[in-house]
Amino acid sequence: MHNRVHACVVILGDLGHSPRMQYHALSLARQASLEVDIVAYGGSEPHSAVIENESIHIHTTIQRQKHSHSLPKILYPLMLLLKPIIQFVILLWFLCFKVLPPDAFIVQNPPSIPTLMVVKWVSSLRKSAFIVDWHNFGYTLLGLSVGRSSPFVSIYRVLWKEISGGKQYLYPRLLFIITGKGPEKEKYEEKIKRLNLKRVAFRTMWLSTEEYPLLLGSADLGVYWHTSSSGLDLPMKVVDMFGCGLPVCAVSYSW
Repeated sequence: MHNRVHACVVILGDLGHSPRMQYHALSLARQASLEVDIVAYGGSEPHSAVIENESIHIHTTIQRQKHSHSLPKILYPLMLLLKPIIQFVILLWFLCFKVLPPDAFIVQNPPSIPTLMVVKWVSSLRKSAFIVDWHNFGYTLLGLSVGRSSPFVSIYRVLWKEISGGKQYLYPRLLFIITGKGPEKEKYEEKIKRLNLKRVAFRTMWLSTEEYPLLLGSADLGVYWHTSSSGLDLPMKVVDMFGCGLPVCAVSYSW
């Protein structure tokens, strides 16, 4: 069993309340035939498919205690400091000693602190890939509860930049392919050059009728910005994309 490719899904929260991460674990176990460790808080029961899957192994960390609301306000900053330190130590112990060295760590974000720091550090130590299931910045969420001007938010933001600025990036590389040979092609190519984007590449090309569907079929997303005077005309490019099984991001139509 230990020779199989291994993944570790990390959640700083209640596993039963994290359906997306449960689906990740199930997909890795079922479709990729991986052994999957889940490190998360206990609490509510996860989906039965997760519990019953023999390739998924759940490791429950110590449940966090919610006493901050009963504490005097003067102690609240102290709790903000102590809480991530305690979580850091517990999570570090589990990832270093409780689970087998995985080929990849998949971590939910937010929360970012201390999860991202711990998992990134351990992934480097154990020579594992570092993958983030990202859906928001942790420091912006913290700003909603303590105020955007809080020094904790500033520290949080700096730590995020340190993590995302390393060799293991949190964002995917993007390749945009723009097809066509309109009269303003050179104008837009110059605009693209001035954008100075990181981890984003653009390619412009003109394809034959045989090559075009092959490109659409290999893409992840089609982007179509045509606007209509009536909202009722048929956008043929979208039809082409749908015909190749490509999802489309487009201007709203009255379909």
